[in-house]
Amino acid sequence: MSIQINEIPTAIQAPVQTGSGIPVIIGTAPITNGSGLVNEPILVVSYADAVSKFGHSEEFNGFTLCEAAEVLFKYGGVAPAIFVNVLDPATHKTSVTNESQTFADGSVKASLRYAIESSAVVKSDDLNTTYVLDTDYTTALDSDGYLIISLKSGGAIGATDAVKITYDHLNPGAVTSSDIIGGASAGTNTGLSVINDCFPKLQVIPEKVLAPGFSHLTSVYGAMVAAAANINGMFRAYVLADLDTTAVTDYTQVAAWKSANSFTSEASSVFWPKGCINEGGAVKEYHLSLLSVAKSMALDPSSGGAPNQSPSNKSTFINSTCLKGGTPVTVDLQAANMLQSNGVVTAINFTGWRLWGVNTAAAPLSTDIKDLQATAKLMFIWYGNRLALDNFSNLGGSINKRLINTIVSSENVRLSSLTASEIILGGKLSFLPDQNPSTDLVAGKITFTLNWTPTPDVKNITFTMEYDVSNLNNLF
Repeated sequence: MSIQINEIPTAIQAPVQTGSGIPVIIGTAPITNGSGLVNEPILVVSYADAVSKFGHSEEFNGFTLCEAAEVLFKYGGVAPAIFVNVLDPATHKTSVTNESQTFADGSVKASLRYAIESSAVVKSDDLNTTYVLDTDYTTALDSDGYLIISLKSGGAIGATDAVKITYDHLNPGAVTSSDIIGGASAGTNTGLSVINDCFPKLQVIPEKVLAPGFSHLTSVYGAMVAAAANINGMFRAYVLADLDTTAVTDYTQVAAWKSANSFTSEASSVFWPKGCINEGGAVKEYHLSLLSVAKSMALDPSSGGAPNQSPSNKSTFINSTCLKGGTPVTVDLQAANMLQSNGVVTAINFTGWRLWGVNTAAAPLSTDIKDLQATAKLMFIWYGNRLALDNFSNLGGSINKRLINTIVSSENVRLSSLTASEIILGGKLSFLPDQNPSTDLVAGKITFTLNWTPTPDVKNITFTMEYDVSNLNNLF
């Protein structure tokens, strides 16, 4: 007789599903087969879904989509997201030729991970015999991505034979900025251009663009900004990019590097340094851009999907900050405020770890609140996308009072609702004569004017204190 106690892996809580602010994340994943997962927008709804479609690896420097899955689904508890994998097993690979192995217990294991199973060739130790798949041996990948070759009963390979195996394995280091940037050729999009496939294929507007592990490259950042500015000729998105933590190792260097490398778009937030989990001396690194988008996705549903709440000063799961490679770096409140004034979001430990920074990358040059404040810019992008989507069906119709009044009244009802919910302070859509000359009307062009006020973020709170001598009378 006995009592047995078993432990099972902790279940991951079902993520909060958000209907707006959905990010598209361009990166790399440890897929060893399946061309349909290369340069395709794939909607991912949970951690299990991400692992099922893209595999799993703790090597985040090589496989950035695995980092994204962990931050969004395991720690952030939010979904969905669109993943675009640019790592192509047919291209980004390295060959291993005639690796020596000896069978024991019916199998051998190749020495390198992320093998491409279909590439395996098994020969005799003297290379004179090429063995036949499914006749002499079978292949499989274990959970860690290692190639396992197993003996086939009745095959030509002996139980203790030495063999030579040749195979390809993934080489994420072969992915370059050009793969991330991509382009359009013969009707096929790659890299960042796949953003234009998101709505036609998934009916999802990507409103945030990330490329963790690559966005610190000037060319990639510029391409992200350009791609996000014009999606399908109708929509826009906001860019979240990380600064280079190998070139910038101290907060005093950040502003100069950011300016010199033109990380200054008003439609973007930029982040420095990285967030880390340090447990027992082992450091796990995360890009702050991913932490920020996960926090925003958690906040948006409480405002009906409107991105009016900043992730700044909201708690996050890290327990330290570091440079790439795990070197610790500390950002105190004074340094964080200096970074914020220069348009950089960071993380601080102030009664718990939290993101810090409300300005877009346009700071300090921009003074227009819609370009300076990240939530204001996000609100403009969010509402603009909904105006475009909701009024698309009106294209091709007749210009008449009924159409104009319908558009004006329906939008003003929505603006009134946003005002009542204190998501905005007020707003009104108008159809003005001076904005619609007859030359435009006969050309089929009508223009509406939206005046509105998204709520500003709190940046400073002042309390004025004075010694009141009159209270000395209370002594008597």
